[in-house]
Amino acid sequence: MHIGNNGAETRNDREKLNAGDFSVDLTQRRVKIRNHEIHLTADEFELLVFLLKHPKKVVTSQTMLSTHWEGGRVHQARFMQVLLSLQKKLDAANVGVHYIRTEPLVVYRFDPQG
Repeated sequence: MHIGNNGAETRNDREKLNAGDFSVDLTQRRVKIRNHEIHLTADEFELLVFLLKHPKKVVTSQTMLSTHWEGGRVHQARFMQVLLSLQKKLDAANVGVHYIRTEPLVVYRFDPQG
């Protein structure tokens, strides 16, 4: 295991992604938070992987739409739906810990350690 350029711990970057409380099997598309598996839709999974690769960085919806969502192919309303659904699932998986936080005047910041 080593620390990647983005500060996230990785083991074979093509198969596993580990950061903070998260362990993601990229091949099997499985996500665990503190060893408890959570089930995500394909869009939620892709969004979480993007966020895990950019820990603690402020990410605006425009950044997400232009990078993750292939040049804005997905509308802002759909993106917000996926983000809020992911946020709800992550909060439910680890009561009292908020991994995705709203930042005043910016939008969101992801912290894999809660």
